[in-house]
Amino acid sequence: MKNNEHNKEKDNKEYRALVILNNLFTDTYKLVKKDERPDLKDETLNIGIEVVCSFNDFIKEAINCFKNGKMKFNAYGEPKVKYKNGIEKVYQNQAISFFSWEDYHVYIDCLKNKLEKLKDYVKIKNYKRYDLYIQAYALIDSEDVDDCLRALIKTQKDFKNKFQYVYIAFEHKIYRFDLLNEQVEIRIISDDLFKNLNTLVKKEIELDELTKI
Repeated sequence: MKNNEHNKEKDNKEYRALVILNNLFTDTYKLVKKDERPDLKDETLNIGIEVVCSFNDFIKEAINCFKNGKMKFNAYGEPKVKYKNGIEKVYQNQAISFFSWEDYHVYIDCLKNKLEKLKDYVKIKNYKRYDLYIQAYALIDSEDVDDCLRALIKTQKDFKNKFQYVYIAFEHKIYRFDLLNEQVEIRIISDDLFKNLNTLVKKEIELDELTKI
């Protein structure tokens, strides 16, 4: 059961990345399709894309509790969350700033983890270019964007296989870090576009479920 839930969440995350890249960066990802190792691929342009979420399930559920006003705090101001399975977890040393993170270092960790896995992926299929799409939760302060770019570049400096583009995607904003040309592009997603993208994601998921029947 847990595996099925994990696979469903993974599929949903990858379809969201697919829809966003297809529609917001059409010039680069018009022919991208869902696959495995890497998660998305364009066989024509020889591009492989890895998709990852910046937080694990516990953190995401904690954030949802905070948003919905269900977050409780202990005597030290540390947030604690009671999960559906009855387990209560305290997020130590995070205090009231729990949902105020403006720290890009979580994305550096995502890049490191995927760079390690990239070593194995290239043995299966060595694409001309690899990109990384990160579904984001931790905020990036506007003053830290350039520092984030430099940190991403530095992180993969000593790796043989590198990512060119790293996408850090929030609900209404997407950062595209070009690690080769050392540039950052920011796309703003309006409320209407956000709704349209969600509709397209649902259609992709429904089509996928039909093929598995």
